[in-house]
Amino acid sequence: MSVTIEQAASQPPESVLADLARRYVFVTTLDVEPVENDPHWHGFDSEFVIVSGDLTLTDVENEIKLSCGPGTRVHVPEGAGHSEFSTDGYRILLGTSVTPEQFGEPVNRPLSDSMRG
Repeated sequence: MSVTIEQAASQPPESVLADLARRYVFVTTLDVEPVENDPHWHGFDSEFVIVSGDLTLTDVENEIKLSCGPGTRVHVPEGAGHSEFSTDGYRILLGTSVTPEQFGEPVNRPLSDSMRG
């Protein structure tokens, strides 16, 4: 399982959110502060579209860095090892397979966690 990205056709935010809402339990708009984190995974499936800003996402499984700017659609399957880097932060439209109350703690689980995948 690995992270995938695609350049999405330019769609209005309402259309992107409606698309995510058809496939995910929870959808929101999220402003992410500048970030640089260690490789980790999540206990849920997520997909997001970058609205503004830039993100470098490292796909741990394939050892590649993915440059993501406005219009990039990113799918991070449950258990996919990844890390994020952004000097200025970014805004996304996010869909997740569970509600935030079900994310579990910690949300960013270390790769060494034996429950991965």
